[in-house]
Amino acid sequence: MQKKQLSPLSILWICNLILFIATFISGPSLSFLKSSVLEYNNISSDPFDGAILPIAYIPDWSKAENINKGRLFDSFEISDFLPIPEYDTELLADVSLKTAAATILHYTYPVVYMGSYRGNYIEYNGSHDAVDIRAPLGTPVMAIANGVVVKVKNIDTGDGKYVIIRHDNVDMNGEKDTLYSGYGHLSDIFAVEGTKIQRGEVLGKVGMTGITTTPHLHFQIDKSNAPFHMYWPYTFREASDLGLDFFGAINVGLGKENAMRYTVHPMNFIKDHPVLSSAPVEISNNSIPLSEPIKSPLVVSSQVVADTTTPSANVVETVVSKIDIPVVEEIVQKSELATPEEPISTVQETIATPFINASNFISDNVHIFSDIPVDSTFYSATKYLKEAGVVNGYADGGFHPADKITRSETILLYDRLFKKENSTIEINLPFIDILPSDEIAPALTRAFMRGIVAKNNYFRPNDSLTRAEAITLLIRTSGIPLDTSKTSLFDDVKINSSHMVYINTFAKYLGVTGTNFQPNTDITRGELAKILYIFNQR
Repeated sequence: MQKKQLSPLSILWICNLILFIATFISGPSLSFLKSSVLEYNNISSDPFDGAILPIAYIPDWSKAENINKGRLFDSFEISDFLPIPEYDTELLADVSLKTAAATILHYTYPVVYMGSYRGNYIEYNGSHDAVDIRAPLGTPVMAIANGVVVKVKNIDTGDGKYVIIRHDNVDMNGEKDTLYSGYGHLSDIFAVEGTKIQRGEVLGKVGMTGITTTPHLHFQIDKSNAPFHMYWPYTFREASDLGLDFFGAINVGLGKENAMRYTVHPMNFIKDHPVLSSAPVEISNNSIPLSEPIKSPLVVSSQVVADTTTPSANVVETVVSKIDIPVVEEIVQKSELATPEEPISTVQETIATPFINASNFISDNVHIFSDIPVDSTFYSATKYLKEAGVVNGYADGGFHPADKITRSETILLYDRLFKKENSTIEINLPFIDILPSDEIAPALTRAFMRGIVAKNNYFRPNDSLTRAEAITLLIRTSGIPLDTSKTSLFDDVKINSSHMVYINTFAKYLGVTGTNFQPNTDITRGELAKILYIFNQR
C-alpha cells in the first residue's frame, strides 16, 4: 500500500506549527536554533579580563550651554568634559540634593536599573531592565568587554539602532556563564555582526533612534537564558490590554519579575568585574579611563604657574629621569636603590616579568608583590609601604611600578603616610567630581582643610600626576619648612614656577643633586614609592 505524500502546503503549515510551539515554550529546541543560527558560536570571544563603562566622559551638565540635546559631541571642547560620575544608588535616590555634583549625577543617569519614568531615581520601582546614560549626540560608545558581535540592527524604526555583544566564560559567582551586553538608541554603528570585538573598541555613537525623548545610551546586560536579546519584559499587546502606554507599563512594573530573572544589573556588573591591569585595588576610581585622561594642572595653591619648559634631549643625572632616581651616594646605599649607571632597559625588563605566577601568588614576609622580585630596585620601597599599611597593591598581587599614578592615589598615599589624626571628619568639598561616598573623600577633605589642595570646581581624580605636582603635594603634606631661595636648583625648573620652591625644598632636604628635574614628566608608582621610602627614612 502506497503511503500518502504530504503536499508542499501541508509541509509549510507543519513547519509553522513547530516554530509556533517552540516560540511559546522557549525550550531547548529554540535555544539550539537561536545559538546555532544567530549567535555565531563558531566564533569564540577573547578571554574575559574585566569590564569598563560604555561611556567614559560626559559634559559638565551643571553648565546650561551643555544640556542642549541637539548639540553634537564634536562641538564640545575637551575642557567641557568630566569623567562619568559613579553610579551611586543612594545619592541618585536623594532628589532633595541640589549640589552641582547631584545635578550632574541625576542628569547622567535619568533612568536607573529596574526603575521607572517617574523621575525618582529609585531602583526596583519599575521594570526598566537597563540603565539609561545621557550623553551628547555622537558620543563614542565602547564595548564593555571582549566579545563577539551577535546582532546589529541598523534601522531607525521600532526600538532604534542597537548592537548586541556576547561575552563568553564570564565569572559569575564562581561559575562561568555567557552574558549579552546591549547598546540601544545609537545614531551610527561601526560594529560588524559576526566578528570579534575588544574591550574599549568603539562600536557606535549615542543617538535618539527608536522610542526616546533625549540623546542617551540604553545599556543593559542579559543572562544567557533570556528568550531573546535585548530582552524586554513585556509586549506592546500586553501593555495595550491593560490600557497602558510604553512609559506607563514601565511605571507600574509590568513584567518586573521576568526583567529581574533574565537581566543583570549592568552597573554592578562593571563594578564587580574591574580591569585588573588599570585600577589598583586600594583605590576606588569613579571611572576607568580608556585612554590617556583629560589633563589639567592639579591646583595646589591659589596661584599656579604651569611649567612649560621642555627638557633638553641630552638629559643627564636627573632626579627622576629614569625609573631609578639618581641621588647622592649615601642615600643610594641607605635605601638599596640601583646605581645611576644601571641601564633603564634592565629595570623595565624586571618590571614586565613577574617572578611568581600571579594566580598562585600569596604574599608573605619576603614575597610582598608578585611583580617585585627581592632583587628589584623597588623591593625595599614597596615592602616598606606595604608594611606601613600605605599600599595594598592590585588584585593580581602586583604593585605595577611602571604604571602612572593618579591624583586620587597620590592623595591617599600621602594621607596614610602623614595623617596626624584618625577622627571622623565632615565631608565638605568644593569639587563636583568627588562624591562624599568616594574613598578619597575623607583624605581629600583633610588636604583641602589644611590648604594642601586649593578650592576648584574639579579635582579630576583619575588624571595622572607630573613629578612637579607630586613633589609639591609631598612637601605641602609633610609640613617641612620651605626653602625660600630665589634661584632654581635645576635648569628645567623656571624661577617663576609655583613648583620651584617645593622642588628646591625637596632637593635640599634629601641632598638630591642633578642638572634637570623633568617637572612635566608623569610620575610612576615605582618612582613615587622610592621617593616616599627615602623621604620617610630621612
